[in-house]
Amino acid sequence: MIARSKRRIHLTHHYYSRKGLYTFLRKNIFKLILSILVFVGLVYLAKWLLPDLTTLGSEWIAQFSNLSIYIFFTISESFLLGLIPPDLFIMWTENEPHPYAAVLLLGTLSYIGGVISYGIGNKIGHFKKVEAFLQRKFANHITQINKWGAILIVLAALFPLPFSPVSMTAGLLRYPFKSFALVGLTRISRFLIYAFVLFRLF
Repeated sequence: MIARSKRRIHLTHHYYSRKGLYTFLRKNIFKLILSILVFVGLVYLAKWLLPDLTTLGSEWIAQFSNLSIYIFFTISESFLLGLIPPDLFIMWTENEPHPYAAVLLLGTLSYIGGVISYGIGNKIGHFKKVEAFLQRKFANHITQINKWGAILIVLAALFPLPFSPVSMTAGLLRYPFKSFALVGLTRISRFLIYAFVLFRLF
C-alpha cells in the first residue's frame, strides 16, 4: 500500500513537472508578491501625496448604500470578468462595523460570481460562433484547464489570476460543475487572507 502510494505521488509529480505546473506556480507566486507590493506602494504614495484621500474616499463611498456596492461588486465578478480589483472592496470593508463579516460576504459574492460566469460559459457554448470566439480569447485558460483541471481553478481562486474568465472557461469546456463548485470555495479564503494582511498594513 505504502509503495503504491509513493509510486502514485512520484507519477503525479512527474506529470505536473512535465506539464509545467511548478514553473507556472513560481511565476504566479512572484506575481502575487509583486502585485501586493505594488498595491501597497500605490496606496502609501497616494496617502502621502493626498493626505485627505481616505476621508475623500469615505465621503464618496458614503453616497452609495452598502447594498448597491455589494450588487455592483457581484456584477463585476460575474459579467465584467473581475476587471475591478477586489482588494479595493476589501479595503472598503475595514470601516464597516464588522469588517471580517463584510469580507466574508464579499468572498461569498465573488464565489457566486464565479458560478454565474461558469453558467454563462456553459450556455454560451451552445452558440457555435460565440464558442469559437471564446475559445480563441481564452485559449490559454483552455490549455491550462485541460492540463491541470481543478488545480487551475484553485490557483485562479487564490492567486492574481482572473477567476471569472477561468470560471467561464470551465463552463465552456463542460468541466464537471460539482467539482468546480467544490474547489471554487477556496475563493472565499482568498478574501479573508487578503483582508488579514491589508487591515494590518492600513
